[in-house]
Amino acid sequence: MVELIWSPQALSDLGGICEYIARDSDRYAKLFVERVLALAETMSASGGPQFCRDGTIMTTTLTIRDATTAGKKLGEWTVEIPAERITVRELIRSRVYQEVKDYNTRQPEHFRGLVRPTDAEETLNGYRLKKQRQIDWRKQFEKACEAFERNQVLILVGDRQAESLDEEIEIKPGTEVTFLKLTLLVGG
Repeated sequence: MVELIWSPQALSDLGGICEYIARDSDRYAKLFVERVLALAETMSASGGPQFCRDGTIMTTTLTIRDATTAGKKLGEWTVEIPAERITVRELIRSRVYQEVKDYNTRQPEHFRGLVRPTDAEETLNGYRLKKQRQIDWRKQFEKACEAFERNQVLILVGDRQAESLDEEIEIKPGTEVTFLKLTLLVGG
């Protein structure tokens, strides 16, 4: 892990950008700052950013799928990962951050995320919040990590199952990650 130190100029610039965005939308300004801080945290945890020749930060596109244990695809999308090697914990953080950001931006009727938000009911189309509100990505991230540790969510990288949150995975072109949500059965 690399220690991230924000220079006074960087903090000032971030504050200025946030103020500029807030002229139109406080919500989008907050989302922008959260995204910058989450990316900085991910890069710090993965040993620092990788740079392209032109000085831009190199990212890797990762395909993520949700599927049933029977193999039925429930959804597929891509996320940009700012490193070639990340831990399972960082993968979950990136996925949860993106899905919560998308929900908070659009505010659809159902949240189709990895884990159920507090005060939500499960429906055929996802989770319906009892009262429309913003979802906290950090709380969702904590719940998702707990679900992984309890084997309620399995993560397959290619055809191999991830075993721990601290396990490092290599992201190469074509890498696919599948999240399997296991359904707990109640019976007697």
